[in-house]
Amino acid sequence: MALKFGKRDIARIVDVIDREYATAEEAAEAALVAAYEVIKAKAKFTVVGQLATIAGEKIPVDDPRAEKVALGWYGTEKQALDDALRLFYSTQTHETHRAWVLPIHNDTPSAYYVGRKKHKQAEAAADVPARERTLAERIQWVEDNPGVAPPQHWGVEPARHRLSQCQACFGVGKVPILREDEEVNG
Repeated sequence: MALKFGKRDIARIVDVIDREYATAEEAAEAALVAAYEVIKAKAKFTVVGQLATIAGEKIPVDDPRAEKVALGWYGTEKQALDDALRLFYSTQTHETHRAWVLPIHNDTPSAYYVGRKKHKQAEAAADVPARERTLAERIQWVEDNPGVAPPQHWGVEPARHRLSQCQACFGVGKVPILREDEEVNG
């Protein structure tokens, strides 16, 4: 385990242990909860691997001999990467592993996706040229595919009216052309 505990971490556990408890079980539970919180705060990465070769013979990913392993917790990506490189080749057994460094998310899947959504929104807000590029690509797609509904993942509805260049804007904007029997909807 590559986690290193500092004075603050130890002080948090000592603080919990020094309190008065009615039973030894309550004290043990409080100490375990505090230790878990310390580890959750420190454990940022893990290393996972899968056996790739045995004695020079390549092992397919779906082969039952392709054992999988998850190593401990790491406080930094560099520590995890160092152990992933050590896992890659064994001088003892002369086996190789496929290895990955993965970030640890100590929460529910829902909380993970909420965090991803916020991160993506922040990236989109910061990357205005990317949004403009995406908009330009979508406009080009609509012009290249007249009458075809846009992909559902765009989250937009197709226009209800044909569009024409606005005469007042000298072609800068687009306005709907309505037939006499149509009315404007919102």
